Amino acid sequence: MAYANKILKTILYKKVTSVFDKIEGREDLVFPTESQMAFYGFLLDYYRRYDIIPSRRYCKEFYSMESDTNPSLVTYHTISKKDTEVLLDVEATIDLQIREQLKTVTKDLMTSFNTKMKLGNPSELAKEVGELQEDLIYISSNLEERKNIEGLLHEKAKAEEKYLAKYNKRNTGDGYYVAKTGIEHIDTVIGGIHSVDFISIVGYTKQFKSTLARQVAYNILTQGKNVMFITLEMSFDDIENHFYTLHANNQERFGYDSPKITNKSVKEASLTSSEFTYFQDVVHSFNSDEDLGSVYIKQPEGIYTMDMLKSDVKKINKNIMPIDILVIDGVTLMYPNLKSRKSREEMNNFIADIRSFGLTFDGGRGLPVIAPFQVNRNGYDMAMSNKNNLYDLTAISDYNEIERSSTHVISSFQNKDMRDAGQVKIQHLATRESEQFEPILISVDGSTGVYIETKGSYSEEDTMDIIEELEI
Repeated sequence: MAYANKILKTILYKKVTSVFDKIEGREDLVFPTESQMAFYGFLLDYYRRYDIIPSRRYCKEFYSMESDTNPSLVTYHTISKKDTEVLLDVEATIDLQIREQLKTVTKDLMTSFNTKMKLGNPSELAKEVGELQEDLIYISSNLEERKNIEGLLHEKAKAEEKYLAKYNKRNTGDGYYVAKTGIEHIDTVIGGIHSVDFISIVGYTKQFKSTLARQVAYNILTQGKNVMFITLEMSFDDIENHFYTLHANNQERFGYDSPKITNKSVKEASLTSSEFTYFQDVVHSFNSDEDLGSVYIKQPEGIYTMDMLKSDVKKINKNIMPIDILVIDGVTLMYPNLKSRKSREEMNNFIADIRSFGLTFDGGRGLPVIAPFQVNRNGYDMAMSNKNNLYDLTAISDYNEIERSSTHVISSFQNKDMRDAGQVKIQHLATRESEQFEPILISVDGSTGVYIETKGSYSEEDTMDIIEELEI
């Protein structure tokens, strides 16, 4: 609390505006009293209106006309006194103030929790623990340093050198370009997945949107890239089974005469003896082959928020493996934060927050995000009824931030005829940086979860190799 008035005086006297972004969202920790918060609000409002900090003369005249009921009056008189210090390093002091306030908050929180545990009803234990977890997550998120990605472009040789180094990094397969989706028709148009991509895969219930996300994630692993896969719709074991099944049915890797391994047979442990022998080799390959990337699967327990996601991704990236792609299956089941209701507005802001996280991840390296979303019922009915079975963007109007934030919106659709034929229609609904690809029909095997691009999948040489291998 002792630092708050010094911070305010420094903003006013030294005309410091850089701290507004640093303080945003943590005002209550930097300025714990109502008077301090009110005076900060006065400074911020003036800056937003006129793009400058008010002069001391203006403040003196303004407050000379204010009544004693103005809550900021006390703080104004305090910082006007000569014994209130002006800071040399205001940003460092803001960090110190936040930490001091959080120490006090944490101490009071634990004292209150211990008292409740002693006096409370055992039936309310889970509730009290849940509330403690919420508060501790809030404290943890506010301790994180807020970072902006900034840089001066017109900086002569230094900026030129930096940019050309970045470009050369891309040219060697590192940096901006990350991986291909593994579906040639899509990659030809969008150029693969890049570090700033936010790819939304939309479709109605049981339209293979999550299946497509898993297939793309697996295809990325085969390119030696690492994937973090967050599942809010299926269990850890189910996702683990799916990745091993996809690997087992990679005929280009294991041969076109290899056994067909289904998700059902793996889940029920009903593989035949020969299939199990083959599957053992598959599991060994998945975990040991040096040309394959690694996948980290997380199945959150209970409510999962944006703050938890950020913390988990940063922790895995720092301590376990560098993450090249993030897949969030069941993103609309997440919560913007623990204290927020999941209104349409909150969820749209949440989608924008995911996009921002991916853009600025790891000091600006970026992290591509792939997220399946469910379209609304009206959009599905329209696609069912129109001649070409195509979605339009009204199918995602519940969450219109999907369109604004996504670099690509790709849909999957299946009607009864397609289901009977084992096909899914893939469509490019929206894009930021490339052309849209034409809708395509792709074969999908529901028993294995394998997407097979039938059009242009094999060259004549590939076909001859397959015929020779199968001894046709």
